[in-house]
Amino acid sequence: MWKREGDSQAIDRQAAPGTVAAGGEPSNFLAQGTQLRTSIGADAKVTGKLSFNAPTRIDGKLKGEVSCSDLLVIGESGTVDGNVSATELVVLGSVVGDIRGAQRVELGPKGNIEGTVESGALSVHEGGQLNGQCRVLSQRGNVHQITAKREIDD
Repeated sequence: MWKREGDSQAIDRQAAPGTVAAGGEPSNFLAQGTQLRTSIGADAKVTGKLSFNAPTRIDGKLKGEVSCSDLLVIGESGTVDGNVSATELVVLGSVVGDIRGAQRVELGPKGNIEGTVESGALSVHEGGQLNGQCRVLSQRGNVHQITAKREIDD
């Protein structure tokens, strides 16, 4: 699943647990490889606010807030007890808190989210548990208002 390339790690997303959509096809969202530049290991316990600007994976326990302006993966052994903000979020472990502002959230087959999810897109794999509210955010640049054209009587 992990490959070394220099000082960075790469996620082989097609081989990662929880990345196969219904029907056995790899998820489009997870089909592309991404260089993983930051990782919090399974033996780590962190309390506080964390912020990342690069693709990140959390396999440890985090109590507090986390924000990522890129891809954030909560691994199968990862737990976040607090609010999460990320451009793209993959939850294979557990999040207890609100998820806000994501363009896309993917909940894996063993993943668990307890809280409000606000996202442009949400994908829940069979077996994933979502306990809370969901709100799909409109992408204002892609929203076009359609109005009926009035016919003029002669």
